[in-house]
Amino acid sequence: MYPGEPRITVELRSESEVRVAYGIPNLHFGPAELEYTLPFEQAFPTFVRFLNQLWTATMPEAIPEDVRRPLALLHVPVLTK
Repeated sequence: MYPGEPRITVELRSESEVRVAYGIPNLHFGPAELEYTLPFEQAFPTFVRFLNQLWTATMPEAIPEDVRRPLALLHVPVLTK
């Protein structure tokens, strides 16, 4: 990661609490972050909003339709171990 590059941080604080942050680190002032600590079930919508913001800030093309749909299925392998 480079200074000034946007990032999303997700931290599991406990079994029922998640810290979700969006920020742009600054060499002189440290990370400039928008941060929430939320119950586990409420953290995902905030994470998705931050992902959309990160895409908009870093990608030249619009967010693809299949990613924007609220219930879009992700076709990726899930590691269990």
